[in-house]
Amino acid sequence: MVITTALIATLSLTSGLVYWLTPEQDPLEYLSGRVRIGVTSEKHPGWNTATRGSKGLGFDRELIQFLARAYGFEVELVELDSLGDAVDRLAGYRGAPDDIKLVISTYAITATRERVIDYAGPYYEETESLYTFERADGLGELPSGTVCVTEGARAGDWLTDRGWSLASGASLMDCLTRMKNPTDVVKAVAGGASILSESMRNIDGYGTPSEFKIGNERYAVAIPNNRPKLCEELNLKIRKFIENEWMGHIPENLPSVYDPRGHQPPIPLPTCMQPSS
Repeated sequence: MVITTALIATLSLTSGLVYWLTPEQDPLEYLSGRVRIGVTSEKHPGWNTATRGSKGLGFDRELIQFLARAYGFEVELVELDSLGDAVDRLAGYRGAPDDIKLVISTYAITATRERVIDYAGPYYEETESLYTFERADGLGELPSGTVCVTEGARAGDWLTDRGWSLASGASLMDCLTRMKNPTDVVKAVAGGASILSESMRNIDGYGTPSEFKIGNERYAVAIPNNRPKLCEELNLKIRKFIENEWMGHIPENLPSVYDPRGHQPPIPLPTCMQPSS
């Protein structure tokens, strides 16, 4: 933990110094030509079902294609092994041909990540939930160590901060499969509610689980640190997406979301972060 904190602090300082020594690139130039966009390798139904090629299926893919049309760039999707990998790749952006420029993959805003990268948006307001087939009236009735989360999931941070011991899953599907197995220690899965509900809707034999809401999070477009102009430019297009296309993409991609307007970010979007010194 000390090493991680020290690394984040070092990256933050380095990024800040680089910004002041090098003026920010014109956002329209940055968003031109071929734009490499990071996406998680795990497929989430309704969000990022397809990851190969310039077109895909899912709500995140709709936003990616909207931005590509708006700016006229060519999309190159880059699969990332983990959420932590996304932070590392963006924090290490130096303008090389193989650097990723954006991450659009149900990527939640967190204070820790904001120390080394920035965000544009958000484009979706999410509920963090815990799903279980156990008979329980509250979280306290689930034994410690029986809730499965994937690496980097904000729901895991929320539960750990409150003293929970968690079971680690290699992927969301791993967690869901283990929860379905009556002989496995895993009895519940925690994560984004829309991701969990769509994943379970697309798997036969799961039935209807109980849901306990544990918090909120916001999905946004992740960008390299200290780029307020890029953030502001992307926010203009994200706002248009929210106002003109957002609602139309929910039924075809996320039909299990029963209250879409409760997940639609309010306009205007938050003010972009200014460069750290």
